[in-house]
Amino acid sequence: MSEKDGKDAAPAAGGGGKGGVVAMVVGILATAALSGGAAFGGARLAASKAHAPEAVTAKPQYAPPGITIQLEPFIAVTTDGTGKSRTVKLTVAIELEKEAQEEEFKVFVPRIRDATLTFLRTLNFEQMTQPDGIEKLRKDLLERVMGVGATQARQVLVTDLISQ
Repeated sequence: MSEKDGKDAAPAAGGGGKGGVVAMVVGILATAALSGGAAFGGARLAASKAHAPEAVTAKPQYAPPGITIQLEPFIAVTTDGTGKSRTVKLTVAIELEKEAQEEEFKVFVPRIRDATLTFLRTLNFEQMTQPDGIEKLRKDLLERVMGVGATQARQVLVTDLISQ
């Protein structure tokens, strides 16, 4: 081995010299860049997860219900698409405004029953039993309840629907 070979081999093996310093700096910079990227990515992931539970746990803003009056069941005979008679039993409850008094509302119950039965006889079986029909039924019944003077009604709830 020559003296020249010994000198060249020593700096590479010992990490000294310009080549070792450059490799060390590049290694430090690469490690710092990867660490910074991981920290940034982790912070973004944590921030996105921190917002997700808020959206899921946010409570809808509903007014607390007032008194709910359960009405006696309604039985109506309707026809289906083939013209066959079908019997439907419908039970509803009427939710009142929070300030409403039960006794003030109860005087309207006979009018509400009359308006509801009259309306049910105009519907066919599909209008009463289809999912989108139920929502329309609620809305139409509320209009009729308020139309007979029970203006303290806030919503109509379908509590039972049986068809034959």
